[in-house]
Amino acid sequence: MKKLVFLLLPFIGFSQECENSILDNVLQNSDVNQYFQIALSLNIQELEFLNNCDTTLSYTMFVPGNDVPNESVNTLLTLDGEFMDYIPYYIYEESLSYSDLVNLNGSDIIMNDGNSANINYYDGPFINQSMLTISDLCACNGIIHVIDDLIWAPGVFNFDIKENNNSKLHYDYFEKNVVISDVNTTTVIKITDLMGRVILFDRITTPTEIKLENYQKGCYFINIFIGDDIYSKKIIIN
Repeated sequence: MKKLVFLLLPFIGFSQECENSILDNVLQNSDVNQYFQIALSLNIQELEFLNNCDTTLSYTMFVPGNDVPNESVNTLLTLDGEFMDYIPYYIYEESLSYSDLVNLNGSDIIMNDGNSANINYYDGPFINQSMLTISDLCACNGIIHVIDDLIWAPGVFNFDIKENNNSKLHYDYFEKNVVISDVNTTTVIKITDLMGRVILFDRITTPTEIKLENYQKGCYFINIFIGDDIYSKKIIIN
């Protein structure tokens, strides 16, 4: 794994007229997470295919935005193996616009690494658990979408992205259950949907597992309240 270092990214002029490549635009766009940009800059040679405007091929790249905590991106950078073991899962080998993704609601697409990703629409397109926050950034060789979380290929990594430095609340994306650990005092659980409707409200005093397999497909927010501390996680049920 390459060590994360701070460096000056190569200067590349950013064009509003789609003249620059996907790689150039991602490295220069201020809406893209800086840690992700740094990691890309350390792997430019392997990503050269995203820097080629003289090709008939086109790509779609999903990139984490500034809403993604740097701690989460740092998790991506500290996993076993190389960064390039994970980055192909953020790339699709055709151009997919916002409207294309809307039309793909409920479908799977095959990413550059050969693994599938799920596209759904809940008040906006999602790829797996991540919502598009900025769409249709154009490039000479495709389209860029900014997303609000990391995405993981099935089976590559245990889906436990921590939010609010939270190690007490774990959602298993594949088993569709929530495990609340380290409970030694009265804890309040609240699950709401995108409309703010309360789906579950309960109190526990011991570690608890909540099965969500019978919940309707959609986006939910889980909050647990322990004393003055609040732990939260956004989840997608497909």
